[in-house]
Amino acid sequence: MFRNLLKIIVRNLYRQKVFSVINILGLAIGIACAILIYLWVQNELSFDKFHQDSERLFTLYEDQFYEAGEQFTMYSTPAPLAGALKQTFTEVEGVSRYVSSWKKLTIKADEQSYVEERVWMADPDFLRMFNFPVVLGNMKTPLDDANSIVLTRRIASKYFGKENPIGREVEINSQFRFLVTAVIDDLPENSSFQFDLLVPVDFMARLWAFDLENWTAHSFQTLVKLREGVAATEFEGKIRNFIQQYLPETQIKLGLQPISRMHLHSIQSDWAGPVLYVRMFSFLAFLILVIACFNFMNLNTARSEKRAREVGIRKVVGAQRIQLVLQFLAESVGITLLAFGVGIALVEIFLPVFNQLTSRELVLSIGNTGFLLGMVGIVIVTGIFSGIYPAIFLSSYKPVMVLRGIPPQESTLFRKFLVVSQFAMSVGLIICTVIVHQQLHFIKGKDIGFNRNNVIYCEIVNNFNQRYPELKEELLKVPGVHWVTAANQMPIDIASSTKDVKWMGKNPDSNVLFQLCYADFDFVETFEMKVLYGRSFSRVFGDDSLKFIINRKATKLLGEENPVGMKLSVWGDEGEIIGVVKDFNYNSLQNEIEPLIMMRAPEAYQLVAIRIRGEKSPLLLKKIRRCWEKVIPDQPFDYRYLEEDFSFLYRLENRMARIFKYFSILAVVISCLGLLGLAAFVAERRTKEMGLRKVVGASVENVFVLLISQFMKWILYANLIAWPISYWLMERWLQGFAFRISIGWSVFIVSGLISMGIALLTVIYQALRVANTNPVASIKCE
Repeated sequence: MFRNLLKIIVRNLYRQKVFSVINILGLAIGIACAILIYLWVQNELSFDKFHQDSERLFTLYEDQFYEAGEQFTMYSTPAPLAGALKQTFTEVEGVSRYVSSWKKLTIKADEQSYVEERVWMADPDFLRMFNFPVVLGNMKTPLDDANSIVLTRRIASKYFGKENPIGREVEINSQFRFLVTAVIDDLPENSSFQFDLLVPVDFMARLWAFDLENWTAHSFQTLVKLREGVAATEFEGKIRNFIQQYLPETQIKLGLQPISRMHLHSIQSDWAGPVLYVRMFSFLAFLILVIACFNFMNLNTARSEKRAREVGIRKVVGAQRIQLVLQFLAESVGITLLAFGVGIALVEIFLPVFNQLTSRELVLSIGNTGFLLGMVGIVIVTGIFSGIYPAIFLSSYKPVMVLRGIPPQESTLFRKFLVVSQFAMSVGLIICTVIVHQQLHFIKGKDIGFNRNNVIYCEIVNNFNQRYPELKEELLKVPGVHWVTAANQMPIDIASSTKDVKWMGKNPDSNVLFQLCYADFDFVETFEMKVLYGRSFSRVFGDDSLKFIINRKATKLLGEENPVGMKLSVWGDEGEIIGVVKDFNYNSLQNEIEPLIMMRAPEAYQLVAIRIRGEKSPLLLKKIRRCWEKVIPDQPFDYRYLEEDFSFLYRLENRMARIFKYFSILAVVISCLGLLGLAAFVAERRTKEMGLRKVVGASVENVFVLLISQFMKWILYANLIAWPISYWLMERWLQGFAFRISIGWSVFIVSGLISMGIALLTVIYQALRVANTNPVASIKCE
């Protein structure tokens, strides 16, 4: 039976070569797209789930409440919180703080110096809570000693080659010595924790003179492992107001987030964050596969009359309808299996390109049992779904009618539904792609309140205040260097904040969060910020210590249009406002602009910003490098462009836009194949009708317009369905941006014209062929 079925499939494929290729290729493209997106989604969903007992691992977050109901949610928590939780709650099996070094550090190992930025600090419980395999050294307590350091396998090889690193000395910033106690495996890509060197948290106190008993400094991520059987919701209820035991006046509430949700799910909203894109692309894969299945149905039923006589003869010799249905379904699954093979080949070819688009290292693991079962399911479901209507339709033929040469009558309603649905999905994808690109273009072109172009910046790792003045002096001698300044953060990423700000007339019950930026002389000039009132920091007025520059948003809180000269207290230190700058976006445009205070604090500087004249010049960069090497010979000149880092803030959105663009094109291609099938169907069914119209006087142009108008009408229906759905989806996405575009009607009009133009190009050949057919020949043929 299987052999006979295989013969039938091969015979039909051979007899209808062109349609067979179109059919298989359309289905193969749909399956390939679905597999690629499946691999990406599977990778995203796998983050942090490789840890043993991952369901018992959580990160804490804070809900901070301010005036007018404003809520600020963040992962940062006070340093003493971890120890207090472990001492207070028996439900806690392990707890660890986790924090970066805040800046690059110089590492000296085996007489060689390196600059590293992925140096993290954690408590001893960290490596016991998480399954990062220790491959060398102390397996149980690698971080228990204050002078211990853990390296990844890659870093250990980088520092010590093939030699055993255990017990070797590593020096940090030329003053802190650590002994390598363990080497762990390189961290997997699907881990939210990415570090190269791990040292005890106590190093923070030594490196930054940080008070680890300070409950008001929220600087650490706190990780918790609950004991087996402990309900997370009950424990979260117990710790919700825990910080108030130590800070009675605070309004901070604690919450728990499972580690397995940390990568995808935002703590602000379940709709925000990368999970939104996982949902969108999962739906995209489903849409493309459905479009491919609809295409299969269209093409199969378009050629149905070619098999009418076969069905009639089979029924005459005793075949039951259910047998015919099963035969056609089996053929459909067989063709789907063939298309699946082609789809796998396409995945292998385009996977490297897809990895570039997604910034992932995805691998097609055909031998993986779970993957195989999933793919078998896709083949069977796709085969049955795409073949069920053609099977039912073909098996319904009456043998007496078809053997007498009378073609079976089919309702065109379902066929119209297929084509309209296909193009509605494709038009929807086009609209979404255009809107995403418009929003990204808006972001890139928006006036963010300062000039981010032609600015490079770099970090001085050691002895900043001793080296910076000489470096600035040397840099300003270089032709092409316009301004030089220093700061603790660049204006695209200001993350420090405090609510300990007071001024005359402030309501004692007022709880307002201010962002803080420590900036040196020439900061405002370097970034070309607009001064609305007063002045910027200037040496003409001394060292400008305890002088403040605020943004326009802050003036509204102070209740003064021009607050220059007004006294302000930050952390108990009273100073004077000397200037007001125009509001600028110091974070992603997804966030509102908050009140900002800028002040001079040389001890906090770590970054040097350099404004250059004109475009990027290799010769100018070479001169800047020479100045750097003259003043700071022990540290490599590692610079970044501020404009590139600004674009990096929207890497998820840029990635989504690229993926949407390419998959939308593929969806349109598959839809056009379905439309081509419908055009062929119409050509077969209406040849006699068109011949009769020409006999009674219709011109070729009349016949052509009649056929084309039918298709254009269906594409118009598809647009009318796609427009409101796309509008709703994109409005939801744009709600994630504080600064966004308005969706205009032009997007929908353009998408409609594009879809109609594509449809016209697809069916024009078939329409012209029917319109130009000799009426005598067509009537005689029929």
